[in-house]
Amino acid sequence: MKYRLSEHISTPLYDLKPKPKSGLVLISTLIIMAIISTLLLQWYQNEIQYRLQAQVSLEYHSLLQELEGILGQSIISLQNYSDSELRQNNIVIPNSELQSFFPGWVVQSIPAKKASFLKLDVTHHAFSQTHKFDVLFHFSSYNLSDIPFLNLSLENSAVLPENLIFPRSNDQKLTIEAPRFPLKAPPLNDSFDHVFQGEVQIAWNEDNITFFQKSDELIFPYHEIDGLSVQITGNASITGDLTHSAGKQIFLKIIGNLNFKLPSKSTEFSEPPPHLFLHVTEKVSVQTSSSAHPTIQISGYLWIENGCLDIHASIQSIYWTGSLACHLTSARFSHPFYLLHAQYPHEPPASFDRVFLQFNGVQSVDL
Repeated sequence: MKYRLSEHISTPLYDLKPKPKSGLVLISTLIIMAIISTLLLQWYQNEIQYRLQAQVSLEYHSLLQELEGILGQSIISLQNYSDSELRQNNIVIPNSELQSFFPGWVVQSIPAKKASFLKLDVTHHAFSQTHKFDVLFHFSSYNLSDIPFLNLSLENSAVLPENLIFPRSNDQKLTIEAPRFPLKAPPLNDSFDHVFQGEVQIAWNEDNITFFQKSDELIFPYHEIDGLSVQITGNASITGDLTHSAGKQIFLKIIGNLNFKLPSKSTEFSEPPPHLFLHVTEKVSVQTSSSAHPTIQISGYLWIENGCLDIHASIQSIYWTGSLACHLTSARFSHPFYLLHAQYPHEPPASFDRVFLQFNGVQSVDL
């Protein structure tokens, strides 16, 4: 009888396969950990770099915002100088005008190589050794009567007012060029035909202009004058139809406020170009002497140094022939304002010739 071992063993034989080596497991684990560590390190480095770039971008954006405000303050300061002073001298913007709002900044104007340009050197104490901004302007000469609408307000100079309507499309293009900032006019020895001290009423008639001051009356018939220039140191009011002048140039300089009280009209523009030049240092209010047609027409080249037009609520629309330069801070008119630019056919008053700064651009410079 043969003895069979399998008949006496109830459990299967143990599978004696070779076990994996423990060293291989350790090496595999180390490789996986190294890969994970590398990925974590790369992610951490990218995260730090991203945060640094974001911080630098935020700081740079903040600097650019400050730079915009600094340029506005610098332009206000530069407007206290004439173009000849800026062309010949290095002028440092006073720290008192900057430090209260923009501490650490230094601005200096430097005459550029070309006489028609002005450069601002702008630095900050935090990066004065490594970085600066160059701001470039150029000088441009205009007669105020050549520009249909000029907003002298710094914050809204590049914005056209609401409700401002140009019957001719090319007039609008002339007003949306680069913002212009008028510089101080050099002293002018203006010669006036007559000078008034105190308040004056002016009657604009079909045949003459009459000036009333207290009990005095001064009449200038159109056919007796080649032109007329008058200075009034005080407030003034004008009544009548401003389209009358018989083709004679009339220049009024009013050192004070001016009040228009004009007849209403149902017509739009008169065809002849205006011959009235008005330079008003303060505000101008506009009223109508009649409510039959709440539309008025003004004919003339008006320059208002401070403020703009205060239009009475009873007036629904204005038709203006000529040009307008004023400080329109709100950049709007409450009612339709139709502006037809009319080029003056003769030599305009010299005091309307002004030199402006026009912005060219900003360059970031690494030192």
